[in-house]
Amino acid sequence: MLSASWVRNRVHIMGMSLELKNLNELGSGRQEYTRRVPKAVLHVIGKGEVSRTFAAQTPAAIVREYSRVSAEIERLFADAKRKLQDPSKLTPRETAEVAWEDAERLLAAGVVGAKDEDEAQELLAESLILVGASPAIYRAMS
Repeated sequence: MLSASWVRNRVHIMGMSLELKNLNELGSGRQEYTRRVPKAVLHVIGKGEVSRTFAAQTPAAIVREYSRVSAEIERLFADAKRKLQDPSKLTPRETAEVAWEDAERLLAAGVVGAKDEDEAQELLAESLILVGASPAIYRAMS
């Protein structure tokens, strides 16, 4: 019979002990895999931490699910790095999302001389045209 146990971030299976980093037990058979987002891709992903919750009852199931979730998050980070290196590989939706985030960031920084948010948006959109910024950012402002 298979001898297995789960203690904190360690899984013990048949005399072997595996440390599963970034994994926390939430209780009632649920685990949460949590990773901090690397600074290089922070603005692409849009949040400082990613997490996935999964339910696994046996240590072997915990290890399988941990491997799947860990690989999923690594792919997320790799895709974000790829987008940073070659923006032409972005889908039209991703391009629009990036432009929208840039537009929001610029508006949040503030526009000097604007009376309200609509005027700030118009002034910023006009200045983006003058400096030759991406038309996608201008469209996101409109």
